[in-house]
Amino acid sequence: MHYRKTLHDLTDRIRQEDFAGELGVSVSEVRQTALPRTSALARPAPPSWQKAAEKLASQKAKHFQKLADALAKSDDARP
Repeated sequence: MHYRKTLHDLTDRIRQEDFAGELGVSVSEVRQTALPRTSALARPAPPSWQKAAEKLASQKAKHFQKLADALAKSDDARP
């Protein structure tokens, strides 16, 4: 495995844009749902937020499992 590709794959993350896309809302709406409830700009979480989070988390879990499997099988430590 290549170090740089592994580092990239290992530090891959879910972005607010990904969550917004899965929810079908704008990124600004996602950001507003993260504000303290006392803020005038705060919004409630979308009703389907748990399903969207579960789907994205499941996709990431599969991504990391594939990476772990590839690392376990690889005896090649290229930079």
